[in-house]
Amino acid sequence: LTELNARKCPTCRTLSCIFYDRSMNTLLPVALAALILLPVSARAEDKRAYGAPVKGPLVALDDALAKPQDYKGKTVVVEGPLTQVCQMEGCWVTFGEPPRGLRVKFKHHAFKVPKKLKAKRARAVGTLLSQTLPVEAARHYLEDAGASPAELAKVTAPVQSVTLSATGLALLD
Repeated sequence: LTELNARKCPTCRTLSCIFYDRSMNTLLPVALAALILLPVSARAEDKRAYGAPVKGPLVALDDALAKPQDYKGKTVVVEGPLTQVCQMEGCWVTFGEPPRGLRVKFKHHAFKVPKKLKAKRARAVGTLLSQTLPVEAARHYLEDAGASPAELAKVTAPVQSVTLSATGLALLD
C-alpha cells in the first residue's frame, strides 16, 4: 500500500492522473506547455506571411498587368490590394479589381490563406504568366470567389488573364 501511495499524483492523489509521470515521480509540464502553446496558436490567426519569404525585385502592379511578357521566366515581387480570396480553400487571391486584377495562385497549393484577408495589402513573390482561361475555368474562379449564378452566366467567352504563380505571400497591413 505504501508503494501505491508513492505512485499517486501528488496534486490530485489519484493513480490515473494524466498529468503525473509515474516513471519520474513528477508532474508533467502540461500546464506549462499549454501556456507556451496558447500564444503560438493565437499568433497563427494573425499570421503575416505564408509560404516562402517574399524577396526579389518589386514590380508595379500596373506594369505586371500591362506587360507580363516582360517578366516571363523571372521571379518578381508584386504588391497590391487584396480584393478577392478563394472562398473554397484559400488557395488564391487577387490583387486589384477583376476582371483587370492579378490572380495570385499559390504554386502547387503549397500554402493556403484564411478566407478573411479581403481589403488588405500584400506582396507576393513568384513568376508571371499571361493565359487565356476557358469559360469553365473563368466560371470556376468566380464560383470560388462566391459569385452569384447571374455573374457566372455572364461569362460566355474565354477570358484573358494574368496570373502570378506565387511561392510566398506577405501581408502588409
